[in-house]
Amino acid sequence: MKENYNKTVLPNGTKVLSLPLKGRSGVAVGVWMDIGSRDDPKGNEGMAHLVEHLMFKGTETRTALQIARELENVGGSGDAYTSREETCYYAYLPAKHLPLALDITGDMIAHSRIEEDAFQREKKVVLEEMAEIEDSPQETAVEFFPSVLFGEHPLGNSILGTPEGIESTTREDVLSFLRKYYVSGKTIVAAAGKVDHEQLCELAEKYVSLPVNPVLNGRTTPPSMDSGFIKLIKKRSAQVNIILGGKLFPISDERRYAFAILNKILGIGASSLLFHRVREEAGIGYDVHSFGEYFNDCGIWGVFGAFEQKSVAKFFDILRGIMDDIVGGIIDDAALKESIDGLSGRLLLQKDSVNSMLNRLAENELQLGRFVTVDESIQKLRTVTAEQVRELAVELFDPNAMTGIAVGPVNKKTCPNWLESRDMA
Repeated sequence: MKENYNKTVLPNGTKVLSLPLKGRSGVAVGVWMDIGSRDDPKGNEGMAHLVEHLMFKGTETRTALQIARELENVGGSGDAYTSREETCYYAYLPAKHLPLALDITGDMIAHSRIEEDAFQREKKVVLEEMAEIEDSPQETAVEFFPSVLFGEHPLGNSILGTPEGIESTTREDVLSFLRKYYVSGKTIVAAAGKVDHEQLCELAEKYVSLPVNPVLNGRTTPPSMDSGFIKLIKKRSAQVNIILGGKLFPISDERRYAFAILNKILGIGASSLLFHRVREEAGIGYDVHSFGEYFNDCGIWGVFGAFEQKSVAKFFDILRGIMDDIVGGIIDDAALKESIDGLSGRLLLQKDSVNSMLNRLAENELQLGRFVTVDESIQKLRTVTAEQVRELAVELFDPNAMTGIAVGPVNKKTCPNWLESRDMA
């Protein structure tokens, strides 16, 4: 099935993207703002995420309840998220109600009242969200891992920010942030499913009307940081939660296809080396996997696992053995083909999901400035060689290039001798 991608830049700078999909009765639509936690003002860490929350608290013409009820009353649903580089407001609903979705979303992001009482309440909600993460060793590891890679650079900050940053943020700070960053030139309106591109453009122009102010970009590339260590955060818990990994190249680097293969073989799914050797053979841990995440100018990769204290040292030994085997050439042509076939199949299944195709559509535009079809991705995967995967593993699995974090009843005796152990300040 050919992906009929459409793109229009409106006179105000807003980008409109559509991906019509045959046989659908619904449409997934979203408004993406090219703004995330790495753009938080210094001293107001957590601003982008707090703003996302506030957009649902009522507009000049709708209450918070009406915002939720209007979508639900037509069988739809809506939500939002904030990442390190983007904020998204999205909905899924019957196609005939697409105007309603953009009416509501445009109203939220352009006309939210942000009344003082609601503002103060939502700050408390975000602080409670932070406390919930603090109580979870797994979430603590996930939140703090970027900080050991990027230090004080904004990419190292938690998406939620800091308690001090949230507490010091004023309503006027929020309004200033909106004036600065919620502008048409940083806006993408995207839809996938049963959608007509011309209608989408008309609706975007009518309902998603943000100021045409200068597009500011104060992002800086993270500097080189110290590596070759693992930081320890001692907490009372039943398990030690571990993330070990390092920096990755940006999404624009074609080596992302080699990494996708390496990542699958290393720790994606029940056939991965991590799952097989850690869970099936050693019988330790429950959740063990690898991952990768890309940004515009860099990326991160890692391995996550949670283990009883007595099994931590064994996990590190197994992990080192897996990495050494991959560097040594364990990935032959047969293993390569098997991985590519698996990845290709998963990519093809994306075409069945309206929401998956919507995310692909918008995030490709944000990160690459163009749409990468599923077929193109599969073709690129099939050009990767086993030697290219091995060469990438040599680079990533070098202990001097790796950094980690361990949260729980952990001590230096159980940590690997190929990484320096440091207590978290």
